Amino acid sequence: MAKDLLTHLVEHGLSPETSRLFVIDGSKALRAALEEMFGAAAFVQRLRTHKIRNVTERLPKGLAAQVKSVMRAAYKLPEKEGKARLRQQASWLQTLRRARP
Repeated sequence: MAKDLLTHLVEHGLSPETSRLFVIDGSKALRAALEEMFGAAAFVQRLRTHKIRNVTERLPKGLAAQVKSVMRAAYKLPEKEGKARLRQQASWLQTLRRARP
């Protein structure tokens, strides 16, 4: 389905050789279709809102609010600091997970 949409766009004049930024919701099928159709010309950005939702919906309710706040704050930091903060949060969550019976 995703590839059909992209094929339709190319058939109607969208050049697969032109570099473009595609902002998507995290669909693996769409990501694969973009890579197949546009190759190195496709730059993909995932919507942060979807990433936060996908992470927090798998957490206990009390923990989800805290993680959501940390992720939003990390996205506002410079790239290097933000990534470090997200890695720190992920490490902390892994520690909590191992500690639970």
